[in-house]
Amino acid sequence: HAHECEPYRSREFPADFLERELVVRAYDLDGRIADAVVAVPGEAENAAASFLTGDRIAEVHVRHRSYTCYAFKVVWA
Repeated sequence: HAHECEPYRSREFPADFLERELVVRAYDLDGRIADAVVAVPGEAENAAASFLTGDRIAEVHVRHRSYTCYAFKVVWA
Protein backbone atom coordinates (compact mmCIF):
# COMPACT_ATOMS: atom_id res chain seq x y z
CA HIS A 1 0.00 0.00 0.00
CA ALA A 2 1.03 3.57 -0.57
CA HIS A 3 -0.14 4.50 2.93
CA GLU A 4 -0.13 2.68 6.24
CA CYS A 5 -3.38 1.02 7.16
CA GLU A 6 -4.81 -1.11 9.93
CA PRO A 7 -4.65 -4.87 9.36
CA TYR A 8 -7.91 -6.65 8.74
CA ARG A 9 -8.88 -8.28 12.04
CA SER A 10 -11.72 -10.72 12.10
CA ARG A 11 -12.54 -14.18 13.32
CA GLU A 12 -14.24 -14.86 9.99
CA PHE A 13 -12.59 -16.02 6.78
CA PRO A 14 -13.07 -13.14 4.28
CA ALA A 15 -16.29 -13.80 2.39
CA ASP A 16 -14.76 -12.64 -0.91
CA PHE A 17 -12.39 -15.63 -0.78
CA LEU A 18 -14.74 -18.42 0.30
CA GLU A 19 -15.58 -19.62 -3.21
CA ARG A 20 -12.15 -19.27 -4.80
CA GLU A 21 -9.53 -21.89 -5.52
CA LEU A 22 -6.62 -20.86 -3.29
CA VAL A 23 -3.15 -21.93 -2.24
CA VAL A 24 -3.01 -22.38 1.53
CA ARG A 25 0.51 -22.55 3.04
CA ALA A 26 1.36 -23.39 6.64
CA TYR A 27 4.51 -21.80 8.12
CA ASP A 28 6.28 -23.24 11.15
CA LEU A 29 7.63 -21.35 14.15
CA ASP A 30 10.90 -20.71 12.29
CA GLY A 31 9.10 -19.12 9.33
CA ARG A 32 9.61 -22.06 6.96
CA ILE A 33 6.90 -23.65 4.84
CA ALA A 34 5.74 -26.75 6.71
CA ASP A 35 2.88 -27.82 4.43
CA ALA A 36 0.66 -26.53 1.65
CA VAL A 37 -2.44 -27.43 -0.31
CA VAL A 38 -4.38 -26.14 -3.28
CA ALA A 39 -7.86 -25.78 -1.83
CA VAL A 40 -10.84 -26.15 -4.11
CA PRO A 41 -13.59 -23.53 -3.82
CA GLY A 42 -15.21 -23.69 -0.41
CA GLU A 43 -12.35 -25.57 1.30
CA ALA A 44 -9.65 -22.95 2.00
CA GLU A 45 -11.13 -22.01 5.35
CA ASN A 46 -11.10 -25.66 6.49
CA ALA A 47 -7.56 -26.14 5.21
CA ALA A 48 -6.31 -23.11 7.14
CA ALA A 49 -8.08 -24.25 10.31
CA SER A 50 -6.67 -27.78 10.04
CA PHE A 51 -3.11 -26.47 9.73
CA LEU A 52 -3.58 -24.39 12.88
CA THR A 53 -4.84 -27.25 15.06
CA GLY A 54 -1.38 -28.20 16.35
CA ASP A 55 1.30 -26.17 18.05
CA ARG A 56 4.00 -26.34 15.36
CA ILE A 57 2.33 -23.95 12.88
CA ALA A 58 2.70 -20.22 13.55
CA GLU A 59 0.63 -18.85 10.66
CA VAL A 60 -1.08 -19.76 7.42
CA HIS A 61 -0.75 -17.71 4.24
CA VAL A 62 -3.55 -17.66 1.69
CA ARG A 63 -2.58 -16.99 -1.91
CA HIS A 64 -4.32 -16.73 -5.25
CA ARG A 65 -3.87 -19.92 -7.26
CA SER A 66 -3.08 -18.51 -10.70
CA TYR A 67 -0.06 -16.36 -9.85
CA THR A 68 0.27 -17.33 -6.17
CA CYS A 69 0.03 -13.67 -5.17
CA TYR A 70 -0.23 -13.24 -1.41
CA ALA A 71 -3.73 -12.31 -0.25
CA PHE A 72 -3.70 -12.55 3.58
CA LYS A 73 -2.54 -14.61 6.55
CA VAL A 74 -4.40 -16.43 9.30
CA VAL A 75 -3.02 -16.55 12.83
CA TRP A 76 -4.41 -17.52 16.22
CA ALA A 77 -4.86 -14.39 18.27
